[in-house]
Amino acid sequence: YITDIAYNLFGITLFSSRFLSFFFGSLTILVVYLLAKLLFNSRVALIAAFLLAVSSYHIVWAAAYMDEGMMFFVLLGMYLFMKEYQTKKTISLWCAVAFGIALLVKIIAAVFIAALAPFILGILYQNYKHDKKLFRKNLKRTIIFGAILFLSFLPALSYNYFLYTQKGIVDLPFALYFGINREYYLGPGLAHEKGFDINQLGRSLHTMFFEAFPKFDPVFSVLALLGLPFIYAEYKKKKFQHGLIVWTFVFSVIIVTLAVELPNHYTNFIPFAALWGGLFLEKAGEKISRKETRNKIIVLVCIAVLIFNAYHMWGSLSSKSGYDKLRRFASSSIQDNELVVADSRIYRG
Repeated sequence: YITDIAYNLFGITLFSSRFLSFFFGSLTILVVYLLAKLLFNSRVALIAAFLLAVSSYHIVWAAAYMDEGMMFFVLLGMYLFMKEYQTKKTISLWCAVAFGIALLVKIIAAVFIAALAPFILGILYQNYKHDKKLFRKNLKRTIIFGAILFLSFLPALSYNYFLYTQKGIVDLPFALYFGINREYYLGPGLAHEKGFDINQLGRSLHTMFFEAFPKFDPVFSVLALLGLPFIYAEYKKKKFQHGLIVWTFVFSVIIVTLAVELPNHYTNFIPFAALWGGLFLEKAGEKISRKETRNKIIVLVCIAVLIFNAYHMWGSLSSKSGYDKLRRFASSSIQDNELVVADSRIYRG
């Protein structure tokens, strides 16, 4: 429905069909800044936001997939949840709204919502032990929270129920994770042969960390990797928000990679990697005693990342995709009264 707005503004083109992806992908930079500032400080926030803004992985894949829009609302929901609990000790209903929109964009957002569930239960448990009044307030908010998510998930549930009763199939995510007529989706190049399979976790993690990230964003990947010890040190401080961000990352990586081995789905984790990379550059800069020198070195590193990534993704930025060529041919060369035969196995998502 939101894409229809882009169609009305710009006409039905490849640009308008992908507008929301890079629009929300760009807004994600702002949310990463807010998250990093809440988790660490404003310096880490600036660096992390910059790293995401120039990430070749983020930019190239933002042109074509729904994951960018979904992750904007997921990260916004996480920020709203942490911010309200940090300031008021209450469960944010605006977080539920953001997560609900994420579900409507792409139902894989359910993985990130599931990661949040133990923290909500933990909050209720602590409230019950120490503050009965706050417990009743947060229990009421949790019920409303769940109702908002259920209503947001209802279109997908209804669609899959009717699809299954009428045709015996379900949507791809339901097929992958629940093993319902998975064979229907075994098209060429989709890498969905096994679905949700614990045995492919090692291979998928290897694909993600040692093939996809190094291939699409090598420098960014190194910075994020070097930041892992620092984020672990922050996690050991047992602050609520640090535990939530680390747990969400670990849980979602495992659940997603258990069923999917496609690099476009790994774009969901680029904002987290930007946080780790920003934290590394800030902590590494602290080793330099002079503030002026420290700032210059960090700026030079960021400029070097920008130049390298611009060179690295120039081929993608300076060429047209096959989709664009096909779209232009269809618009200019196929007449209204001509018959078009297409292979149904071609991925149209």
